[in-house]
Amino acid sequence: MKFSILNRVAFRSILAHKKLYFPYWIAVTLLFSLEYILLSLRQNEYVLEFHPDLRTILAIGVFFATLLIVIITLYTSHFIQKNQRKEFGLYSVLGLEKKHIRFVMIIQNLFNWFVTSIFSVTFGFLLGSLIFIALNRLMQDTGATLMDYPFQIDTSMNVVGLLFVTFLIVIVMNAIRIARFNPIELLKSAHEGDREPKGRIWMTLLGLVALALGYYIALTQNNVLGSLSNVFLAIFLVIIGTYFLFISLSILVLKMMRNNKRFYYKPNNFLSISGMLHRMNNNAVSLASIAILCSGVILVLGITATTYRTLETQIESVQPADYAFGPIVSDVGEIEENEQFLLNVVNELSQYGELNDVRIQTSLSVFGYLSDQDLQPIPPKGSDEEKALNSSGQPIYIIGETVETYNELTDASIHLDEDEVLITSNLLKLDDFSSLNINGKTYKTKVVSSNLIPSNIAVEAIYIAFSDQAKLDALQREFPSYDNFTNEYYTSQYGTVVHFNVDGDEASVNKRLKEIANDEGLNIFKAEETRKTMYELYGGLLFIGIVVSTVLIIGTILMLYFRQISEGYQDRENYKIMKQVGLPNSLIKKTIRSQIIWIFLLPIIVAVVHNLFASKMMYMLIGLFGTRDLSIFVTSYFGVLFAFSLIYLLYPLLVKGPYYP
Repeated sequence: MKFSILNRVAFRSILAHKKLYFPYWIAVTLLFSLEYILLSLRQNEYVLEFHPDLRTILAIGVFFATLLIVIITLYTSHFIQKNQRKEFGLYSVLGLEKKHIRFVMIIQNLFNWFVTSIFSVTFGFLLGSLIFIALNRLMQDTGATLMDYPFQIDTSMNVVGLLFVTFLIVIVMNAIRIARFNPIELLKSAHEGDREPKGRIWMTLLGLVALALGYYIALTQNNVLGSLSNVFLAIFLVIIGTYFLFISLSILVLKMMRNNKRFYYKPNNFLSISGMLHRMNNNAVSLASIAILCSGVILVLGITATTYRTLETQIESVQPADYAFGPIVSDVGEIEENEQFLLNVVNELSQYGELNDVRIQTSLSVFGYLSDQDLQPIPPKGSDEEKALNSSGQPIYIIGETVETYNELTDASIHLDEDEVLITSNLLKLDDFSSLNINGKTYKTKVVSSNLIPSNIAVEAIYIAFSDQAKLDALQREFPSYDNFTNEYYTSQYGTVVHFNVDGDEASVNKRLKEIANDEGLNIFKAEETRKTMYELYGGLLFIGIVVSTVLIIGTILMLYFRQISEGYQDRENYKIMKQVGLPNSLIKKTIRSQIIWIFLLPIIVAVVHNLFASKMMYMLIGLFGTRDLSIFVTSYFGVLFAFSLIYLLYPLLVKGPYYP
């Protein structure tokens, strides 16, 4: 058969299915435009100068975004091919061989590749220029210009190559499917799923078990590191459980509704339930996928919004004053001498500018094990004591100070008796800590809300203030530091830092401070530099979160659209038959509305339930980024959940047209 004839067949088929192809091209173009942007930013020299971890963050974003983009493209390509099967069957009956049909499919997908490649690169570069400026704004940089975002040939070729590989996979998959069918089966393929599906009890039970285990893991995480190690297991179990329950449980529920004769034999219920039941074989996987995508959107956007909203609080926690100088390491008996040295530095700096809010902080930082209300030193690695503590407790970071230091830092006036300690924590719940046993000695506790634990400490930490220096010295002796590489203990040391604000001639103060720091081998910590560094890091994280969320949203819209188009136009013929046999328009439209509501409602209900159970684990997880403000997390996470659910529920009202005859 002539090449020109097959060309005409291929392009006429595209025009005949323009309501499928045009949205498909737009969506694939948007997805791979995002791929271009991520790849170009990862190679952009201006961006990579900001923060040493930004390259890693972008690499993680590229990995997850690429995986999602390819999967979504392959999945939606399946809908295109599925709606063409009847057409290909007709071509086969009219004389086209399978090799000719495969050739038509190759032409169509090569055309798809050509169109989407051109627009993905072009739109990716244009949109990337704007996003480049926006990313730099997120990082608190106002010096970036469009000249710093050049067009990248390598990135363009990578995107075009990835598109080619993706469409090559589509071609192979479609060819395999076509090879399995004869012409009659292809002609009847539009009615696939009309057989009544079977609900499998074992699959339902397996789905319930997987979902229950995933929820259990999410609800029982009580530490950050545990959340990190188990989060992927919980997500995997929830995904498996969701697919199994949609595939099997939904069918069993519909059959139970059908068996209820009083409920089933009502015109609207009869038509709706029977229609959904016979379609569930095809709908189940799609609905489960939509539920997972919706869950991902809420999860990523909720975490991203929370992290960025708490950024200023985190900066203040890490750097409470304009300047910090130190730390000076002290052994027992050297603290007063080192504190006096820092006071002398402050007095000298006061000659160059006005210093305010001067506060000296001496603290002890050690690791221990916490089991219930029992705090113990780190045992040797591999010892029986370590195995016992691992099974009953958890590692914990300990910050020890005197109550005098606490009062000075917080402007409080708390008094402690000899047998009392003051405690607070970043993530631990201390409501039940009426007492605390520290290496065999029991103290009464006063729990305070003031959190002096810096947000950059990404593990569970407990702050303990003692009544006097002697008890803090006892903590130093009893809790030595342990080197996991040498399996040796060494004496824990104090660190003394001075915090202060500067008014007036800050440049002179800064110059003299640098000279002293160089002479003494100490560090200077500036709030301005801390803010810049954290905005660079978290701005990158926010950007990646937005990109991944956008990919998930596009995937959700695509699946909703193609599901509605593919099912809607097939059902349209059925509704015409209903009308021909005498069913009133009001009943037909009521049936349509009922099916639309259930088909669209189920995924978002499941997504909301998933996120409600995941919220605790997510709150623990973002503690790795120093985000510990529960009120901001609740308003951000659940605000995103509510807003997305509302927008999602408005979608079927806008695109219900294909169902109506």
